[in-house]
Amino acid sequence: MYHVAVALCRLLFKTHKRHDVLSLMAILDTDKATLREQGYDVDRIKNAHQTAVHEDKQKEKEREEQLRKKQLKQRHDGGHGAVPSWFRFFSFLRPGLRPMLESRPNPTSSGSKNAGKVKVNEIDTAIENIIQQLKKGEATPEEQAIRNREHSDAGNKLKNVEYCDERKSTDLEIVNVDGATGLMRVWKQKTTNKVIPMDDLADFADIIHHLSQVFDLGNADNTLFNIFWHPEDPDLMGFNRDRLIFLNLAHYVSKPVPLGTAYIEWYYIIVHEMAHNTTPFHDEHHELRWNAERGALDGECHAWDWSKDSWELGVFSEDSFEVPQHLSSPTSSNSDTNKYPLQSRPMVGKDRHRKKKVEVNQRALVDKVLARYPEDFTVFRELLQNADDARATEVRIEFQTCDYAEHSAGANDKANGLGVNGTIPNLNTTELFKWVVRNNGDFFGDKDWERLAKIADGNPDEQKIGAFGVGFYTVFSVTDSPSVISGGKSLSIFFEGDQLYTLDDTCANSEWTSIEMDLKEDMRGPVPKPFDLARFLAATMTFMSSVKTTSVFFDGRVCLKLAKSRDALDNVALPSDMRPRSTGDTMQIDTVSVVAQAITVKITDWALAAGTKTPSAQHTGMENLANNTVKCEEFCDDTFTKSAVPKMTPPSQASTLDHPPWSTYTAKYAVYSAAVSIHLTSGLRQGLHTMTKKYPPPHFDFEAVYFSKKEYDARAAEEKRDPILGSVFRGPQGLFPLLNGEYMSRVFIGQGTVQTTGIGGHLSGRFIPTVERGSIDLTNGHIAKWNEELLYVGGFLVRLVYENEIKKIRSAWPEGAITNSPAAASSKDEATHTMQYVTFNTSTPDAKVSQILQDVFFECSKSKSFPIMSNCGIRDTKDVRQPNAGFSPFMKVMPVLLPTVPGDPPSLIDSLPKQYMVRQYTLEDVVSELQERTLQGDEMVGLLRWWIDTYETVPNRGKTLSELKKATKSYIENPKREMLLVDIVKFVDSSIWAASLQSDDALPPDTIPLLFTETLDQAKITPALSWEPMTVVDWLSHLISPQIDSAHDIRKSATYSNRVLNILGNIWGTLSSELKSEAQKLMKDVTWIATNEGLRRGYEAYFEQANVFLDLPVVTVSLFNRQVETVLTEFGVKRYLDFDELIAKAKQSDTGSAVEMINHLSRDPRTENKFDEIRKHAIFPDGEGGKHCITELYFPHTDIPPLGLPILNWPREIVTGSRQELWLTRLGLLQHPPLKKIIEIAGSPDPKIRLTAFKYLSDKFDEFYHKHYKPIDYKGMPFIPAVKDGKDCIGTYEEVYKDSSWAMMGFQIVHSSVDQKIIGGLRIREAPSAEQVIKVFRERPPLDSNTAIEWFAFLATKQVLSPGDLQEIAGIHIVPIEEPVFQDGPMRVVMVPPRECFLGGSQYTEEHLYRRIFTFVDFGERANGFLKACGVKAQPDCSDIVNALIKKPHDFLIKTNVGGEEGPERYLNELRTVAVGYEGLSKEDKKRMSEAPIFVGYHISGSNSNQPVTPSKDEFQLVKASEVMIADDLKNRRIFGEFVWLAPQDELLEKLYESVGAEHLSNHVKYTVKPREPYKKNDWVRGEEVREAIVEKLPIFLHEFDTQRLRNPSLHLGWQQQSRFFVRGCRDLNVEKRLDPHYCVTHERPEDIFEFRMSAEITIDADSSVTLWLKKGEHVDMYNVAVALCRLLFKTHKMHDVLSLTTILGTDKDTLIERGYDVDRIKDAHAAAVLEDEKKNARSNCGRGNQCSSMTEDMAVAGPGSDF
Repeated sequence: MYHVAVALCRLLFKTHKRHDVLSLMAILDTDKATLREQGYDVDRIKNAHQTAVHEDKQKEKEREEQLRKKQLKQRHDGGHGAVPSWFRFFSFLRPGLRPMLESRPNPTSSGSKNAGKVKVNEIDTAIENIIQQLKKGEATPEEQAIRNREHSDAGNKLKNVEYCDERKSTDLEIVNVDGATGLMRVWKQKTTNKVIPMDDLADFADIIHHLSQVFDLGNADNTLFNIFWHPEDPDLMGFNRDRLIFLNLAHYVSKPVPLGTAYIEWYYIIVHEMAHNTTPFHDEHHELRWNAERGALDGECHAWDWSKDSWELGVFSEDSFEVPQHLSSPTSSNSDTNKYPLQSRPMVGKDRHRKKKVEVNQRALVDKVLARYPEDFTVFRELLQNADDARATEVRIEFQTCDYAEHSAGANDKANGLGVNGTIPNLNTTELFKWVVRNNGDFFGDKDWERLAKIADGNPDEQKIGAFGVGFYTVFSVTDSPSVISGGKSLSIFFEGDQLYTLDDTCANSEWTSIEMDLKEDMRGPVPKPFDLARFLAATMTFMSSVKTTSVFFDGRVCLKLAKSRDALDNVALPSDMRPRSTGDTMQIDTVSVVAQAITVKITDWALAAGTKTPSAQHTGMENLANNTVKCEEFCDDTFTKSAVPKMTPPSQASTLDHPPWSTYTAKYAVYSAAVSIHLTSGLRQGLHTMTKKYPPPHFDFEAVYFSKKEYDARAAEEKRDPILGSVFRGPQGLFPLLNGEYMSRVFIGQGTVQTTGIGGHLSGRFIPTVERGSIDLTNGHIAKWNEELLYVGGFLVRLVYENEIKKIRSAWPEGAITNSPAAASSKDEATHTMQYVTFNTSTPDAKVSQILQDVFFECSKSKSFPIMSNCGIRDTKDVRQPNAGFSPFMKVMPVLLPTVPGDPPSLIDSLPKQYMVRQYTLEDVVSELQERTLQGDEMVGLLRWWIDTYETVPNRGKTLSELKKATKSYIENPKREMLLVDIVKFVDSSIWAASLQSDDALPPDTIPLLFTETLDQAKITPALSWEPMTVVDWLSHLISPQIDSAHDIRKSATYSNRVLNILGNIWGTLSSELKSEAQKLMKDVTWIATNEGLRRGYEAYFEQANVFLDLPVVTVSLFNRQVETVLTEFGVKRYLDFDELIAKAKQSDTGSAVEMINHLSRDPRTENKFDEIRKHAIFPDGEGGKHCITELYFPHTDIPPLGLPILNWPREIVTGSRQELWLTRLGLLQHPPLKKIIEIAGSPDPKIRLTAFKYLSDKFDEFYHKHYKPIDYKGMPFIPAVKDGKDCIGTYEEVYKDSSWAMMGFQIVHSSVDQKIIGGLRIREAPSAEQVIKVFRERPPLDSNTAIEWFAFLATKQVLSPGDLQEIAGIHIVPIEEPVFQDGPMRVVMVPPRECFLGGSQYTEEHLYRRIFTFVDFGERANGFLKACGVKAQPDCSDIVNALIKKPHDFLIKTNVGGEEGPERYLNELRTVAVGYEGLSKEDKKRMSEAPIFVGYHISGSNSNQPVTPSKDEFQLVKASEVMIADDLKNRRIFGEFVWLAPQDELLEKLYESVGAEHLSNHVKYTVKPREPYKKNDWVRGEEVREAIVEKLPIFLHEFDTQRLRNPSLHLGWQQQSRFFVRGCRDLNVEKRLDPHYCVTHERPEDIFEFRMSAEITIDADSSVTLWLKKGEHVDMYNVAVALCRLLFKTHKMHDVLSLTTILGTDKDTLIERGYDVDRIKDAHAAAVLEDEKKNARSNCGRGNQCSSMTEDMAVAGPGSDF
């Protein structure tokens, strides 16, 4: 039955697990009575199944009816949607092809004539005739139309496009996926840049969807379409890869192929490729290609060779696939083809587990080694290092053409590649054939020859640089067959396939050791640029110990020479304060010496003419020169003019290879060398040997290069002279770095690496590099330790270089010369260069290198002094101060650092550590300098500014300020005297006085002149210096004091009095009211105001405009500054006469005097406050001789009198825009009637008055009223001529509309006589607002269907309602529905809201439930469109069903039953619909569901009896979810089913009930276990057998479960311990069960306790151990054991879990393994989980107690007689 259950599960489920199989097997093996006993409600399940069958038949009928209607509609529309006949034909053909697809050839019939023939050709032949007929046109007209039709909806074929970026294939990348069906992926060939034509792809998607249905692709076959786009190869039709079918869209688009033809071709390919998928003979990789010559398909695939256990390539044609005869049948021991999986390549035979040798692909290995060498000239670097290790003094590099290589040099000039008569070759175009590198060092020894043939076998000589044995193999980057010749022997290395081989031989003796490299085809290019090679070699030779000269030859003629020379050594003394031993005590610097070294480069002009690969930094942006440099203009961008492009001198026309002109370059530099001795621990020494296969040397030299400023300038001069090539010593891999530039100094390990040092010079030492020698290794254990110690030596040596070089500069510094003086310019430049040399930048690729060097540089010395450059020359940092702009104006003696500007490169000063850091100025520095000299004016200003900026941070600043004041003195000019700062108590506030006071103005003697303080922060002077600002009172008091001289006495000098008034005018606005008041009080009785009648007190003087009667004293000071008038006013000078006096005179005056009075008032600012009072006086005449208030009169305009309004009588014309007009308007004289007045008249009951007023409003609206008209201001005022219900009337703004069509809904429209211009001006609205429309719907909706149709159709054409408005209307009762008052009675109209209606309903039969539940309407297409917008849906959805359920659940239940039916089954179907769409519901709907009595709950009558349950009429009820229990334990369901409401036994409904708040029944039943006569622990053999079975098989059961389902995932992990889990027997086992009374809903309360006899149950003892109680007998009921275990382990469980566990406990291990359980893996995983749990408990303070306490909380106290 196990296999039966497997087959059924595979048929029934989309996916299934072993638990499903085991549960089904257990049920199939159990009789019906036992199932009932176990809790299954068999009869109810049977009835529910019969109901479901009936419902399914009904739905099938409905689907057939809908399909019939759809086909009729399609035929009516033209037939385009009909299923093509060829589609139907292939659908019928498919069952006949299935046997062919699934069959396999018989491999045992080797003697058969057709042995080796695969049945692919049979399938191809079977459909070929059909295809040919279709191609010839032997098809129905319908088929022909379908083939060639155009798709109108092509853009909708590909839906839900997603983008991916992962694909294991190297040649295809995914572009998009057809998410609608999951059947089609679209790929693009990575090598193509052409865009996929998405329109064509969408067209072909139609074919994809059809074919996917024909072949069930994506389902049973698990096969996907993969469309790819490869337009470069349109003949490629498709291929098969990993059982996936790939089709080339470009093959069909490029033709182009009609869609019908494409369908036929694709059908052919798919059938063919699916045949390959189902035959064991074929590889899953297979390709089909269109053969244009044959007009047929070609392809290839692989076949399995049983005799060799391998795949061999066969040839496929359209007719058959030929398999070689020896491949056609397996050996007799492997005749069972069924054992081979169809989707993989099988391993057959007895030796499928035999040991095999791991092979190394040596070609791939060498390629991977080469990939780690990133720089140019790597071959030369490695071979030169090998030459230096061999103690060679000379190296030759030879480049040879093919002719030269085949003949001896000079034997035949015509064959040596030198050109006619030995003329100059073109190195940029001449193709090389061979490279040769020779050296005159030691010949190869036997061990050298042996190592050469081994990869990664390094040189063990501790004095040699090489360590890893892979450097030589860089030659394979240029050659596949290098040869080595040395000491009369030769060795050739070459590939055969992917394997390296060597061939040794003898040869003639030579003084040279040679490495010859015949170049690969793709490497046979021109000579490497000689100039670039010279740059590389100059740097490479710097640290080589033996090599002194290097020459480069082209076809036997030298074109480049380099020579290295050294002067005598000078010893450098080691300072006593420096630490010569490394941090780890492994390296000791014994001595240090310095030597001057030079590199000379000689290069022929014809070699220079080849140009450079990397142009000079002086010439960035220029393209590389090619061929003849005279033509460089041809290779430049148009932006470079001829004058801007430097020209190189071409090779002399007379020069030849035998007599070439040479260019010579020389660079000099100092090499500092430290003699280092090694003292290693045994562990470190052995560790280095283990990792490098050699011991480190006991002593070696560590070198550092220092380039002088002079040599750096020389390189710059070379680059300036030749901005194209630049300098041969600077550039990529060049000798000279660019400080803070592109080319940085590097670490050398014999040869250069890519690791930079971060400083201005190279470092060379016995570092241990990474394998490719690109950088030093700072990550791997002992090697990292060695390299870090060696970096200490580097940092030490760099510090010594700096100290030595800066000492030379200090000694040569001109005596007394400041740094920026011309005399010190040279020393300054050299010092700047030296400091920049040791400025540490970030090193690359490893930043730790520069950081370690920098740390050692500063920490290797115990000295407190560190020399740097200051503005006074070289000084120690302790004597130098940081430059400070605040101190520089008055501190002139103390040395400071040179200033920097933004953008300057990093400097040494930036990285100084704390002990060498340059300090800031101190107060002691300041006081000391001030005591020694008298400050000049600008210095005094600088001192005061510094103090003001810093005083807040000065400790004890009162004392410090006192010291500063006592020490500070300065000179002042007026009067000329020495001013002591200690005497000053006041200052002149520049923010007030600066623009007014001059140097000759008098000041109090205790006030500091403005000169010293005017540029300072005035707000800080008082708190900083304890000075108070001089006030105006202080100044005026001084000007009237007895000590003042007569020239500045304002009581005597009218001239100075007027100057003082002007000064006061400038500052008066800045003074406080208190100061002004004090000044006024001071000057009140002082005669100091100059008038036309002499000096007067302030209140005795007048301004000119007040002199109406010409007898007043008027001030004489110039009033050009208006602030002077303010000052005079403040001091009492009068401007106007009293207002009352003027009014009194005006009432008595004639017209002329009234005009003057008005002019006077208009100038008096006090009039602004008198306007209201003026308007009260009737002093303004009208045209009839009377006088009126100004607000009663109008300007004398001609259009005013017809309105009967009074006008002002003015004796002369009032000019428009004049001052009089403006002032009279402000005073209240009216230009025209106010808008509100006109509107009031226009709303008069008198029609004539209304007409006149509205005409005036219309005529003058644009001129006077349009800016002030706001409709809201006249709300409720009727004045607009309108029509309502066909009658004339006037309406308010909010009642009248322009659009006459709104009259149908009862709205007012504007009268036809009203001009369109005034309609726009009055902003009469086009249509009513949404609120007004909604108001109409609420107050008077359409009461019949005709009116409703008219209104709804009308509103569908208008756009006045927003989505929010439509949502509001959706809830208003506006839809009239006719329904009978009672059955078969008269009809009545019921108004319903749109959201409760649905359109049409024709999709449902008349008997359909929805016809009885929901309201369907149809008001016509246009009206229906409006209703859709208001929320009317096409059909009810899940939320509508929920609303209907909640609204009237019992009515809903009644309507589900028709024809007298009873029961909830149809109702439950709707709940299932809700369950499917539950996650899509809103939170509000979900909450309403949880609170509504809409859920079916069952009572099970007589459930606790053992008889079959008979359903009764009242066994169910609609209740709230919280009142329903989910029966997760069938026995408890039987026991307590009549006391609680139970959820239906339906997985979908149970999930819904649980989501809305229903709880599980088992969680509310309490157990009490009562074993009788229990046996002792471990005293029952059968019990121990059960225990062992549980401990062994429980992990197998649990391994597929999510731990979220378990109460405590670690509970069972310790059961292998006897003390944690017991199985005990007893004579009888009783269990009491109690239901929580809170959940009892029946009238009759259940008994308190139900007691049952059980065969198995579990308790948890007081010590937290678990005991399984078994009733002793011959047979143990494993079902009850499984029930007890599931209740213990799971939070909630189902019957499937119990049945699955029952089956596993009763099945032996071998059977479980046979059924697919990986028992050993599960056992190992369980053991690991146990171990992890023990570790976790050991770390916990509470340990196992916490674990058990949590279990106790979950399951209550357990034990014999206890509850849980």
